Amino acid sequence: MKYFLALLVISLNFSFFLQAEDNYEFIGRHLVISYMDCDHKAIFDEETLKEKMKEAALASGVTILTSSHHHFEPNGVTQVLLLSESHASVHSYPECHSCFVDLFTCGTTFAMDKFDQVMSEYLQPGKTSHRLLHRQEDCRDLSFVPLVQATTP
Repeated sequence: MKYFLALLVISLNFSFFLQAEDNYEFIGRHLVISYMDCDHKAIFDEETLKEKMKEAALASGVTILTSSHHHFEPNGVTQVLLLSESHASVHSYPECHSCFVDLFTCGTTFAMDKFDQVMSEYLQPGKTSHRLLHRQEDCRDLSFVPLVQATTP
C-alpha cells in the first residue's frame, strides 16, 4: 500500500508539471536602453552600477539566479544577470559617459518601467533611447515611455 501511495503521488506531481508545460505561453519582452550623458560619478562607479542593476532587476519583479561581470581596462564593465525569466545586462562606456542596458523576460508580467526607473534615477542620463520589443514568432517594436524622463541641462 505504501508503494502504491508513493507511485500515486509521483504520478500526480508528474501530471501537474505536464499541465504547467502545456500552458506555457511562447512570448517575451525585450527592453533595450541606451543611457547617454550619464552622471560622471555614477558611470565610473562600477560596484554601485552592478548593485543598481540587481536592484533594478528585482524592482521589475524578476528572479536573479546568478550574476557575472568583467572589468575592462582602463575602465568599463559588462555585467550579465541570469534570471529565472531570462537575462539582463549592462555594458558601460565610462569614457563616453554612457551605457547600454537590456532586460529580456519570458512572459509579460514584469514591470519594465520599474527597471528603467531605478537605472535612470542612479545614472541621471541627459539623453536616453528606449525600445521595447515584443518577441513571439515574430518580433514587434512596441512604444515604451519611461517613467523618468532624461533632462537636458
